[in-house]
Amino acid sequence: MNFNGGTDVGGPEATRAMVQNFMASRASRLLSDDLELKDVLKKKPKPTGSNALQNLNVADNQITSAQTNMFSLGMGGANGDQPGTFSVWAKSSYQRCENPSGDVDGFIGHFGLTYQPNANTALGILVTMDHVQQKGEELSGATDAKVKCTGWLVGPYVVAKLDKRLTFTGRAQMGASNNAYGFGLGSFNYAGDFETKRVLVKAELVGETKVAGWRLEPAIKFGYTKDESKKAASSLLRR
Repeated sequence: MNFNGGTDVGGPEATRAMVQNFMASRASRLLSDDLELKDVLKKKPKPTGSNALQNLNVADNQITSAQTNMFSLGMGGANGDQPGTFSVWAKSSYQRCENPSGDVDGFIGHFGLTYQPNANTALGILVTMDHVQQKGEELSGATDAKVKCTGWLVGPYVVAKLDKRLTFTGRAQMGASNNAYGFGLGSFNYAGDFETKRVLVKAELVGETKVAGWRLEPAIKFGYTKDESKKAASSLLRR
C-alpha cells in the first residue's frame, strides 16, 4: 500500500499516519473476507439464500454483524449440471464495531456471473463493492477524526474441482476507490480526499476429509493486495 500525502495543510505526518492506518485496516478486510467461491460449483443451481444477524458485547466493544449468504439463480442445462450452465449470484456482509475510542462501519458486497462448462469447473466474472468508515480520536490523536472509502474491484475467477476432495479457487481483480478524511486540531478543521488504484489477487486450495466423524477442510491460501493513491487534495477551515 502506498499513500502520497503531498503537502497537506494539516501537516503530512498526522494525515499520513491516520490514512495509512485506515488503508491497512481496509486491505486486511479485503484479504480476510470469507467469500467461498467453491460454493458456486453446484450440480443444480437454484435460488437459495439466508440471512444472519449477530450482536456481541466484548468488554466495552459492541460488535454488530449481518451477513447475506450466497444467493444464486441457475440457468442452462435441464438439471443444472450439464455443459453450458450459467448462474448469477450475490453475497454481502456488514459489520459495525463500537468502542469508547471510536466506531468502524464496514460493508462488502459481491456479484458474480458464472459459466460452468462441466460439473467440475466454473469460470466467471466477479464484481466487488466495499464501503468502510472509521471515526474516533484514536485515528490520529486529533478530535473528530474520520476516514471513509467507497471502492470497487472487477475481474475473472476460476473454480476447479481437482478430485473428489480437493478444490482450487482463484481470482484476480482490479479497481479504484474514492476516499475522504477530516480531523480537528486546535481551532482548525482539516479535510481532504484522494483516489486509489487497487489490485486484489487471491487463491485457495481446499481439501475435505472426515476423521472420527469430524469434517475437516485443510486449506492453503494466498492473498495479495495493492492500494496506491494519487496526490491528496486538502483544505483548512477555522472552526
